[in-house]
Amino acid sequence: MENLKNIHGITLLEKCNRRVMSTYNQNGRLATPASQKEFEQTVLTLLNNMYQNSNGETHIIAVHNHLLLVSIYTDFYLILVAEPFENEIILADVLGELQSTIAHFCGKEISARMVYRYYAEIAILLNEIIDNGLILTTNSEELISRIMMQDSKRTKGGASSTNKGGVMSFFSFS
Repeated sequence: MENLKNIHGITLLEKCNRRVMSTYNQNGRLATPASQKEFEQTVLTLLNNMYQNSNGETHIIAVHNHLLLVSIYTDFYLILVAEPFENEIILADVLGELQSTIAHFCGKEISARMVYRYYAEIAILLNEIIDNGLILTTNSEELISRIMMQDSKRTKGGASSTNKGGVMSFFSFS
């Protein structure tokens, strides 16, 4: 069990000091709303001071005994929060798949406005990639299939075909 990677949370924070969305491990140090708010304010202050004019970059920083992988966008930060001793390469893979899946929905120009537009899909993404701090999958194709509630099937040539269906198509989310 000690080889399982533990993520304290994933949060999207607007640079103007507002939480877009987040999910935190309910058994971790950031389990209470008060601790989350205090942590997020500290992180936002630090990031806004350090990376004020940055865009399209990813940084690894340590804050309050947490390891943060931060992807900087025009008007928000995508932040993966983990234990300080976690493997940065595996965490970078998780962050990369998060970015790829978000880009699938939002397109090339990812902004807070586009994240709000695809809020339901991105909220499902956060729920599908980790569960109670454990990484479930880092395959963006699988994540997109789960979000769209599609069955991804392999054909003989190895290519995937997708059968639409489920709740997302019923409510016209696809």
